[in-house]
Amino acid sequence: MEPGVKVDVSEDNKSYSWEGNRTGSGNMTITKEEPNKSIAIDLLFLKPYRSKAKVDFYLKGNENSTEVNWTMDNSLPFFMFWMKNQMVQFIGMDYDRGWPTTLTIKFLR
Repeated sequence: MEPGVKVDVSEDNKSYSWEGNRTGSGNMTITKEEPNKSIAIDLLFLKPYRSKAKVDFYLKGNENSTEVNWTMDNSLPFFMFWMKNQMVQFIGMDYDRGWPTTLTIKFLR
């Protein structure tokens, strides 16, 4: 994240919110957990553009690793249709910076 961004984590560690100049603002809340199987998250972006998303991580343990499949279901306002490919790139870059290099991310369209 950007230096100086304000992040608040809930007491139960099930949600957090952020506010920054580059990152905008929003919040994430874990809505469902199945230990060692999946995590469901509601994601709300407030700034610079308001939008909602449902995010799911599906976990599959292998011998020495865990395979992670990630989905994000959201929509942009019609007038922003031109940003779809850009959003995929931005999100991909964030995950490339934040996840280990052994993680493969597949975007489902």
